[in-house]
Formats: sequence, C-alpha cells, structure tokens
Amino acid sequence: MVIAGIMLGMFIPQFEKMMAGSRINAGAKIIAGQLSLAHQYAQTSGKYVALLMPDDQMTNLTEEYMYSICRLAYVDSNSDFDSWIDGSKWIFLPTSCSIMEADGDTGIKGYDSGTNSKFYSVYPNDDPLYVTITIDRAANGGEPQIGEPLVPDNTYVDGSVLSCRAVIFKPSGRLKQATPSHRYITVGEAEYFAGVPNDWIIVNPGAATEPDKFKSCANQVTLKVNGFTGGVKFLTIDKMSLDPEDEE
Repeated sequence: MVIAGIMLGMFIPQFEKMMAGSRINAGAKIIAGQLSLAHQYAQTSGKYVALLMPDDQMTNLTEEYMYSICRLAYVDSNSDFDSWIDGSKWIFLPTSCSIMEADGDTGIKGYDSGTNSKFYSVYPNDDPLYVTITIDRAANGGEPQIGEPLVPDNTYVDGSVLSCRAVIFKPSGRLKQATPSHRYITVGEAEYFAGVPNDWIIVNPGAATEPDKFKSCANQVTLKVNGFTGGVKFLTIDKMSLDPEDEE
C-alpha cells in the first residue's frame, strides 16, 4: 500500500500536466481551424474576413469570456464590422485555456542576455489589431449584435462602439496588417481575472495572495499566421525564436 501510494503521488502531477497539455493543444487546434476558415472565406467571398477574439477591451463583456472565445465575421477595409459569417457562432476554448496574445511576437517569454537564454517568468504583453463594432439594431435585421449568451442583446444601446481583438485576412488571402509581416496567436494554460497582479493567474487559480503563482505559463502553444500566404504553423516553446522574423 505504501509503494502504491508513492507511485500514485508520482503519477498524479504527470497526469495533470498531460491533461493540461491536451487542453492547450485542443484550444490551439480550434484557433488554427478558425484561422484556416477565415483565410478560405476571404478568398472565396472577395471580402475582408476577421477572426474575432475578445479581450478585456470589449466593453460590458463578462470577464469569463475575455480571452477565451472566438467568432468569424466580415469586416471592411477599415477594420469596421460588417456582418457575421453565415452559420458562425461564438466558440469557447477548453477550461483554463486562454488566447493570451495575438500580436507580432512569438509567445510569452523574456530574454536573459547574461546566459543568452529564454525564460518564461513574464506576463502577456499583447499588441493586437482591433475591429470596431458599432451597434445598430435597425440595420441588416438587427445586426450587429454581440449575441447571447455572452451579453444580453439589450446591454448595448444603438450607437455603442466596441473594440474587439482580431486577425484579419484580405480578399487576396494575405493578412491585413503588414508590420510585422506575420501574426502570432499564443494559447496558454491561464485564466484572466481583472484586478489581480497583471490580471492573470497562471498556476493554481484562486491563490491571488501568492506572488510566485503569478508567472508566465510554460504550457503554451503559439500559432504563426504567415502574412503573405495566410498559412498557419504551430510553434511550441522549444521552437520559438527570439526574433519573430527568424520563424520561417
């Protein structure tokens, strides 16, 4: 029984790590699938198509939905919302799986010049592109509305202007933003809680009084979206370059 207990104690952490990795991989695959669809819709429709991924800039959005949902939409050349893509709906990532960054750098990491090595004790530092959504129920059959269950449809008055983080594809299939050339979407094991240090709890959610619990996650996957081809590539931590433009 003692040996069994020791073996069980050794196995549980490995099992939890394996399950966490499975959730992150599943979340990354969801985002990759939606990015591929956005790329295809843009080319076949001749329109700008965005994958919307709300962050904490989405006014009145319930906190639990920030950084953890996505949806496809048509936008115009100025990044203004046009309409939802037919059949699209808000997609939820697995529990404790967050879209932590959608910007021009690869993953969430720092750099130690003394040892010439990467480390992961830094917080997300997102610098994304935003789509502007103006609420106007009278137009296009009531669109655009954010849609339940995210927020009740009567939460926003007509004329409300919202900002939603996004990756946008041109009708050519290329990315709308050209600097830097590519976009990197990092999915990590973390939960967003406004008000705690740096707004993120990475390990042991709820332990807000323990500073060592607030650290960047070693469990992360970054999706590189090629700015010229629209193709998507998976980058795990060991494959992340210190220089985004080295990731070819």
